[in-house]
This record gives sequence, C-alpha cells and structure tokens, in this order.
Amino acid sequence: MKHGSRVLLVLVFMFSFSTFALGQASVTIQNDPLELEVGDTEVLEAIYMNSDGVEVDTTFSWRVRPGYLGEIEDAVFSAAAPGEGMIIASVGSTSDTVSVTIEDLGDYPALVVQPEEIELTVGESADIVAVYYDETGTLVDTTFSWSLEPDSLGSLDSNLVFTALTEGEGTLTAAIGDLSATLDIQIEADEGGSGDDLSNLFIQPGDTVVSVGDEISFSLWRHVQDSEAVEMEATWFLEGEPVGTIDEDGLLSVTTAGFSLVHAVSDSGDATALIIADNLDGGDPNTITITRSNPSPQGYNVMATVSEGQSWTIGGLPYPLNVLNGGEIYFPNGSLEEDIRLHIDLPGFAHTDDDSVGYGHNIITGIEFQVLVDDEEIHPYTFESPLFVGLIFKRGLIRQMGLDPADLALYFATEQGDSLNLDSLGISNTIVDSVSNRIYANVAHFSSLVVAPTAPVTGISDDPDQLPGSFHLASPWPNPFNASTTVRISLPVRHELQVAVYDILGREVALLGAGVYSAGTHHLTFSGSAFSSGVYFIRAEAGGDWNAVRKVVLIK
Repeated sequence: MKHGSRVLLVLVFMFSFSTFALGQASVTIQNDPLELEVGDTEVLEAIYMNSDGVEVDTTFSWRVRPGYLGEIEDAVFSAAAPGEGMIIASVGSTSDTVSVTIEDLGDYPALVVQPEEIELTVGESADIVAVYYDETGTLVDTTFSWSLEPDSLGSLDSNLVFTALTEGEGTLTAAIGDLSATLDIQIEADEGGSGDDLSNLFIQPGDTVVSVGDEISFSLWRHVQDSEAVEMEATWFLEGEPVGTIDEDGLLSVTTAGFSLVHAVSDSGDATALIIADNLDGGDPNTITITRSNPSPQGYNVMATVSEGQSWTIGGLPYPLNVLNGGEIYFPNGSLEEDIRLHIDLPGFAHTDDDSVGYGHNIITGIEFQVLVDDEEIHPYTFESPLFVGLIFKRGLIRQMGLDPADLALYFATEQGDSLNLDSLGISNTIVDSVSNRIYANVAHFSSLVVAPTAPVTGISDDPDQLPGSFHLASPWPNPFNASTTVRISLPVRHELQVAVYDILGREVALLGAGVYSAGTHHLTFSGSAFSSGVYFIRAEAGGDWNAVRKVVLIK
C-alpha cells in the first residue's frame, strides 16, 4: 500500500470514529466493577458526554437492580444484602450499567428489609423490599408477616407499597419465624395543606372470604390527621355475581356462592372490598402447590401451599415477575379432582428491559399458569368448576393508552407466529374494580391469562361468532356529560335486562330499559335534562345472573 493510501485510510478511520463519538451522547460509570460487603458504602461517580463529545456537569438518576441489594441516596450506594446485580446511571434516555457483587452476610438465617428508614409526606408512597436467606445462605422466596406501629400511620398493600396516611413517626416490621427486621418511618404533613381534608377511604372488613349463609356488616372509614379514622355515611352497592343482598346500613346477607364487589360511595369518594362466597364445608380438599422458576436442581421454588377453599394473593415474586404481585387466586371447594402444582411465570411473549415488563399487542398485563400433576404438565388444565382469578393493572398505563378501566377484559392468549389470538371462551362474570385497579373473573382452565381492552363495538351482529362472550357494562360515554351519555351493554345470550339510574342517596330516578333483550350489544341513553348536576349511578341487572354499576357525573 502506498503511503498516501495509508494517510487516507487513517483519515477515513478518524472521521468515522469522530462521527460516531460526536453524534451520540454517552454515560460512563467510573465504579466498575463494584465489589462490596454488606454494610459498605460507595460514592458513585459517572461522566456524561453530550452529542458534541463535550463533558457536561449534570445530575444522574441512579438505580440498583434488584432493589434488595441496597439503596442509593445522593449518589451513595449502601450495600444491604448479598447477591449480584447491576447499578444503572442515566441522563434522559442515555444510560450506563455496571455489575455489583455483595459478599455474604456471614450469619444465617437472615432477614433484610430495605430501605432502613423512609421519610414521606402524607399521601406519598414508597416501595418496601424484604428478603430472607435460609441457614445455608440461599435466597428463599417466601411471605412475611408485617406489623405497623401505630397502625393508623399508613397502609402496606400486597405489592409492598407503603402509603403514608397520617402525620407522625413509627415503625414497620417484617417477621418470619423468630427473625424480624424493622424500618423507621417519618411522615410529615402535605405542604399543600394541613391534611385535614385528605380523603383516604377504606372499608372494614376489607377483602373477605365468607360462607353461604353468613351475615357480615361493612362500614366505610376515612383516615384523618393525628392518627385517627372517622366512620363515614355511605351508599352501598353490590356489583358482580348476586351472592346476596346488602342493605342501606352495609349489612350483607350471603345466599349464593360466587364473588362480588362491595362498593361504598360517599361525598368524599369511593371504596371497594372483594367478597368471595363459598360453601366452606366441601369435604376433604385437594392441595395446590404454587411454584416459580429457580436455578435449583429441581428447577423451581415452592412459594406457597394452599388447599381448596382458600385464596392466595400473588406476592413475593422478584423482578421481573414482581409485576404479577398483587393478583388473587381462589380455589373453590370441588374445583379440583386431584392435587396439582401451579407454576407461575410471565407469558412467552413478554419482554423486559431495565425497568419494566412489556407485552405488546395492546396487552396491559399477563400471567402464565402452568398446571402439573405428578410433575407432568397438562395443557390446558380444565377445572371441575371455575376458579376465581384477579389481576391488578396500572392506572397510569391505561391512561397513557387512552383507555377507561371499565373497558378492560380478561382473555386467554395464544401465540400464532408474530401475532396473538385472544379468546374469552371459558372466562365469565368479569368485574372491573375501577377504584382499586383490579379485574376479576371466573376461569374455566389455565394457560396464559391477559388483561386487554375490549374490542370496539360498531353495532349489533346476529353472527354467533361475534356475540359477546360475557355480560358487560361498559363505561358510559361521555363522562362527565352535559346533555346526555350513552350506556353500552353486552349480553352473551337472550336475557331479561333492567337498566336504572340512581342518585347519591340510592334512590331510583330513571329507568333506561326493562324487558327481554337479544344476545348482542345494546346502546341506551341517559338524558340529564331533567336532573341537577351531581353524581349518579347506572345499574344494569340481568335477572339474578349478573349486575354491574357505573358512576357518571352530570355537569350543567
């Protein structure tokens, strides 16, 4: 090669390198690799280069995955638990990742809770992480008992998200066997006010399993400042399967097996509680062993063991399976003919990144249920009688997609090449809890179960293949409304139907429709011309088989 050609080659290489380096911003973490012991701290450092190749002084967003390894505050990482993971630094959409290894605790068994302390204002929330290591130092998936002192300071949901409800100080303690770990909590008043007008409503008792023939009294409460709660007046509704009746004082009389939502409405807002009614004297129950994947010799970890007549709240799943935490499965008596192992995972079409799990195909969330008998998978596994399943959804996600919670449904999902087939056959009595962001249904068999928006309805079809798969009352549109709003009701079969409107005091003020309606989708109109501004409730009832309620707001 001639000398001039070498010069040209060097210039081309330099130009190509410069184009790459100067055309893309970058983040570089200086702490690489990061090896610590439990209790150590490390000041994290990173460099940000803009698209012109100039180093810029900026603030980085720091994260640690998985979260139980420790916490990062003011760019200082504190190692809390043994294991391996990653630390991520980002500026906008530009980021860098380094590995982090934390050595053993040295004293096992051990329980670790992160963070060690939290400081919140009233109404704020924080993620809590608890991990347990057995006598060999192996990380074990399990559930913990939690205690909050004082218990009026806040609430901890099934996803281990703590929400501050009142101003004050206290502790949150996790326990398993003889081990316990405590974090300190400090809550200040909301800067926007004293907190006196804060509306944090809850129903007592909350989600409950009852027996046919029981009577149970519900009451609505609101957290206020100074660690107090006051009882509220409410109008009571029962949504979903007609498991019984609820009177104006919140007394529920349970007459039939099934599930319903107890819905309390007050001037301060709404609250809901789930009621599962079953015949609890169903004889000798079968056993369900619930597992998830694990690199152990047997390939899975046992998360829980329950039996027919019991429910299990999905919890304790680590990232990325943590998006499934908070769901609910109830195994009615007589639903199984044998002991089974229920293996929980993400569907095969799920994809993960550093922060979240996605599904594509307009799927909101999804879970894979694999049923094994004597370690042999049976797909699909059909139950003797339907199981009750509930999944949570993220309100922020459906808001971004322009969806109303009432327009969500459950489907079985089957991969077909690059597409998904969504099938609702075998899913019945779907209820959407728009207050607590939950969706429930009876499920005839198990495979991939997903939450997705209902298909838009353009009219009524006599084609049986296009008939609705279940009863459904869609969210009225528009809402809020001025002149009128349209109510869309789907019937899977020809059925008697009554649709009425109630005011905030529970009085019927209008009848939109009554009679026998054909299978299909029907549109009814509620005109507000004769009514004053305020909140109203549209209730649809299909005989004794199904009922649902939607709230509308009339603005004049």
